[in-house]
Amino acid sequence: MSLNSHWGNGSPANQLGVAMPIYGRSIANQTAYTYSELVTGGATNDGEYYQYSGQQVWSPSPELAAQRVEHALDQGLQHLIFWEVGQDLPATNSNSLLRVAYETREALAGLPGDFNSDGKVDSADYTVWRDGLGANYTQGDYETWAENYGASANSSNAKATPEPVSAGMAFFAAFVGFLRQRRP
Repeated sequence: MSLNSHWGNGSPANQLGVAMPIYGRSIANQTAYTYSELVTGGATNDGEYYQYSGQQVWSPSPELAAQRVEHALDQGLQHLIFWEVGQDLPATNSNSLLRVAYETREALAGLPGDFNSDGKVDSADYTVWRDGLGANYTQGDYETWAENYGASANSSNAKATPEPVSAGMAFFAAFVGFLRQRRP
């Protein structure tokens, strides 16, 4: 049984997503604390359960953020939903949940237009696109393929690293891009 037929009631993957809060809740009384508060002022042994203000509090960890991004990509889901984004650590902090999600997405995204994941964008990818048009791919995916035709994983596609000041905007742009891209 596919994920979509089980969880999404038959909905297409481009209408489903994975969500994650950027805050924690007390196990005892459901008091909410920001992720930033917990990381900077709490004590933890595993990165998910914190001792904060005398309470045990669960909050997502950077590892969970990475796992959710990977799960979304593996299932062909088009949306990552984070709420209370302002409660995250600054994007320059390596434990920022958005930063971890962005870096995971970048590492797993693969080559745009490489629909058969063989490390090159070629006519074989066009065949995969054509056979999956409507069910798995859109006209926009064709345009991605056409723009990247001839590219390979070994070609030089160096990207500039954003300055810390603009890193937050880069993370936001990456998540908007995630909504438009699908991993085959």
